[in-house]
Amino acid sequence: MNMLRGAVGRVVATAKMHHANANAALTAAPDDEAEVELQLQRVSDAIMPEFRREAIVQLKELLVDNPKAQRAVGEMGMPVLATVLKDDRDDIELA
Repeated sequence: MNMLRGAVGRVVATAKMHHANANAALTAAPDDEAEVELQLQRVSDAIMPEFRREAIVQLKELLVDNPKAQRAVGEMGMPVLATVLKDDRDDIELA
């Protein structure tokens, strides 16, 4: 009986862990998208080149191993980044 109780306990614990991970994945997307949007806004609005570079570095760090953020940049960031590349093409320090 103890063996059955232990096995059931492990199954329930595993199910709770998977449920928590699924909820975390669902709630992470809006935060990632909001952070991407914030960094893109900073890139777009930056007056000083060093502020733009800082925002791009932070955006780049956000994208590492983060498919949701990568998708968000693909969906809303390409026009902003294309404009930056065009306008700042002579800035060799741009990340």
